[in-house]
Amino acid sequence: MITRFKNKEKKFLQLTGALVFTTFSISSACAQGLNSIAISSDEPIWVYVIIGFVLATLACSAALPLAAIRQWSGAWKVCAVSPLIVLAVWAGVIITAKQLDQNAHPLWMLELFSWSMLNLIFMVTAMTAKRTFEKSRAEI
Repeated sequence: MITRFKNKEKKFLQLTGALVFTTFSISSACAQGLNSIAISSDEPIWVYVIIGFVLATLACSAALPLAAIRQWSGAWKVCAVSPLIVLAVWAGVIITAKQLDQNAHPLWMLELFSWSMLNLIFMVTAMTAKRTFEKSRAEI
C-alpha cells in the first residue's frame, strides 16, 4: 500500500539518503585506498576488522544526529544537522584528495573515527543543553 509522506518524513528520508550516499562514497574511497596500499595475502585479519569497526562506528554515530533532526525543531535542528555537514565536507575532502594523490590522507580511518567520537561528545552536550534549557523554561 502506497502512502504519502509528511514533510518531516520526506526530510528524514532525504537526510537518510544523503547519509547512505556519503557512506557509499566513503566505502569507495576505502576500497580505492586499500587497492593503492597493495595488501599482501599475509596481511593480518585485524586490519579488516578495524576497517569494519570504523565504518560501523561512523554509521552508528551518524544515526544520532539523524534521530535528533527528526525530533528537534528550530535552532536545535540546525544544531543536529551541523555534524552531518561536517562529515559530508570531510568525506568529500578525503575522497577528492585520494583521487588526486594516492598518498594523501594515509590515516583516513583515524580521521573518520575521530569524527565519530567528536560527534558523540557534541550530540551528548547538545542533548544535555536542550534538556536543561527546556527544564528552565518549564519552571518559569
